Amino acid sequence: MRENNKKWKAMACLIAVGFIFSSAVAVSAEETGFAETQSLYSYEDFTYELADNNAVVITAYTGTASEVIIPESIDGKEVQTVGKAAFSGNETLEQVEIPESVEVIEDQAFQNCTALKDVSIMSTRASAGLRSIGNQAFENCICLVSIDFPRTLQEIGQSAFDGCENLTEIYYNAEPEKWDQVTVGAHTGSFTGPTWFYTYYNSRYLDLIRYEGSLAEVKVPSEITGTTVWSVEPDTFSDCPDITEIFLPKTIDWIGVSAFSGSPSLENIWVEEGNTVFASVDGVLYTKKQNTLRIYPQGRKGSYEFPDTLTKIYRGAFEGCTGLTEITIPESIEEIMDNAFIGCEGLQKVIYKGTLAQWEGLEIDTEGNDALFNAVLETAQPEELTVCFDAFGVENYDAVTVFEDSLIEEPSVVPERDGYEFIGWYNGEEEWNFKTDKVESNMTLTAKWMADEAAYTILGVAYDSNNRNTGYRLAALGSKFKLSVGTALATYPDNIISKNWWSSTPDVVYHSTNGDLETTAVANRVGTGIITCTLVSVYNGPVYDERSDTETFRIRVVNPAVSVSFSETSKVMTAGESEILDFSTAPGNNWARVVGGFQMISSDEEVVTVTPDGCLKAVSPGTATITATLSNGAEAVCNITVREEGVSAKGDVDGSGKVDIADLRLVLRSVCGKVDLTDIQKTAADVESDGTVDIQDLRKILRFVCGKAAEL
Repeated sequence: MRENNKKWKAMACLIAVGFIFSSAVAVSAEETGFAETQSLYSYEDFTYELADNNAVVITAYTGTASEVIIPESIDGKEVQTVGKAAFSGNETLEQVEIPESVEVIEDQAFQNCTALKDVSIMSTRASAGLRSIGNQAFENCICLVSIDFPRTLQEIGQSAFDGCENLTEIYYNAEPEKWDQVTVGAHTGSFTGPTWFYTYYNSRYLDLIRYEGSLAEVKVPSEITGTTVWSVEPDTFSDCPDITEIFLPKTIDWIGVSAFSGSPSLENIWVEEGNTVFASVDGVLYTKKQNTLRIYPQGRKGSYEFPDTLTKIYRGAFEGCTGLTEITIPESIEEIMDNAFIGCEGLQKVIYKGTLAQWEGLEIDTEGNDALFNAVLETAQPEELTVCFDAFGVENYDAVTVFEDSLIEEPSVVPERDGYEFIGWYNGEEEWNFKTDKVESNMTLTAKWMADEAAYTILGVAYDSNNRNTGYRLAALGSKFKLSVGTALATYPDNIISKNWWSSTPDVVYHSTNGDLETTAVANRVGTGIITCTLVSVYNGPVYDERSDTETFRIRVVNPAVSVSFSETSKVMTAGESEILDFSTAPGNNWARVVGGFQMISSDEEVVTVTPDGCLKAVSPGTATITATLSNGAEAVCNITVREEGVSAKGDVDGSGKVDIADLRLVLRSVCGKVDLTDIQKTAADVESDGTVDIQDLRKILRFVCGKAAEL
């Protein structure tokens, strides 16, 4: 009886336990939507079980999708393991993304996935990620091309990648030294480890730090696991004897020095279209504008000619180019950086398209460029140039022939001119510095003078000095002119209580009004005088303050020029010729001309130009009038005729620029058979234009010289 009771009690316990267990599973299934088969669960196309630590172990994938993303968690539980043979034999899977939560890929997990091409193993943190890949995990994945190993990886099982003959893009998120700490089981295939090593620059960009593949043609990836590759660090290709060509994506923005220094077979570096930083010029790496050579392939042999756009050869650009024998550098080069030609023992000849003087003026760093300096240098023969000196006939100077980029000596004879001081030789508007300026083209240096009574225009006002604070303002006797100050002169400009004008020499110059910021000055007598304006301002703050501020006006009163004349009313010049037009004013000094409003202009500057001091320059054939004027209305004119070079004007047989008794004598001697005229002289003497020089021409010239005829 007792025994039967024990049996019933045991049976009741089992029924109770079963009831309790069934209830727990039912609640879980109802709340999560998971179906249970003993210890296995399903979620979408995944079958999984729970490990002792309650983490998810993917045991199988039953779907047919070509792209699969393994979830990071299921029902709030981390997916930490891809179980044994979970995807084994799947023939539709092409890409799989494994989350950062997965720590273990067990044996045969992806074995015989014959369509699988790409495996992305997510890893953004150093402390979390895949630790172990089991035996034969990816065996016979014959289409597998790329896989990304995180820096957390510690071991790879035996034959994990046997049969993966197309696996050429193996990425590892760490330094090569760290890979040496990873335990790798025996493999019978070609798997030897990562081909690309990289690190994160930040959350958006990656740095490539080493390539250890064996391909001849290498395509640098534009992204790894969805993150952009933006740089190739120094020594990335430091031990790559088999590479012949490298293709850089448009994402690359930075390349370190010596990045390709260990690639002795490299012949071409290509850049994807759309890269904003780099460009490939016939397989040589340049910056985008093609003005800086960055990297020359080490495997090239023989000679190389740079493009004319080159301005800089970058640091280490030709490092280790032992087969380079000759280079041709354009004149546009400005800088060659340090170590640009380090290790170029075969370089024998450097051809520079500029001159030796230009080469010696380049910025070339001597460090690491012995090969460049030891090579034979061949430069262009400098061009011979001509420098002429134009002193407008005051002095005559021989032209000087010099080599391009050479200095020239200043003429020893100073072109002196009455009433003027020589101030220098000018190339256009710029004064020529004979100590530093070098000749770059054929040119003419022109003499310039300053009148003895120098005058300078400052803010539209004439002064006798180039400093308005120490010089005297020039004013015409009897003239009236405004003087003014600004409130900024006062210490307290918002509270000016007094404005006082004062003349130190009222007999020379005085002010006509007072009590304002402006007054009218009157030039009363020739001489110098001073007018001042004092502003008194106050500060009515806690501490009363009163300040006086003064501005000084220095005035020089001079007699203005009232008349002007030229020594001759007409002139004949040859195109290209220059001379000084003789003029005078009364009074004759420069200050008188300045305050008298003196001006000298040409009616046609395409025929002849003139400076304020009378320097004429014949530009092209034609006629023009030079007019000198004063503000009182006085004027003088001189008519200029410019003839072509080598052609004489009618009647000007001796080419003096005027028709006078000397020309008459020459024509008389010619008519009498005493002298033979040149062709140019015959043209000038034939004023009748009938092809002969005879008595009719002589008579016409005589009438003109005697004033009987107005023109020839």
